[in-house]
Amino acid sequence: SVARFLSERAADGILIFDPQERIRSGDLYMMYLEWARQSSEHHVGRRRFTNRVSSVSPDLKSVKVGGHQIWVGIGRAPNASLLGLIPPTLYDS
Repeated sequence: SVARFLSERAADGILIFDPQERIRSGDLYMMYLEWARQSSEHHVGRRRFTNRVSSVSPDLKSVKVGGHQIWVGIGRAPNASLLGLIPPTLYDS
């Protein structure tokens, strides 16, 4: 479920919930698709995903910035990619 994705990725340190954080909606959806694939979960379509994020986390806001939909209040951790965490040896060199 979308709620489980958000919860697990926050617990894993991949997503950060903070009013200052931002992430493109397309990037968050790609992260969700990869999580669903890894978890063998059935994924929902993009519109349903957006609706569920809004209902699960009402503090998050979806806004349009420079032609891109952006989620405000959630972001990707500095050491996280769309596919998950990047091992420290790859980004500390």
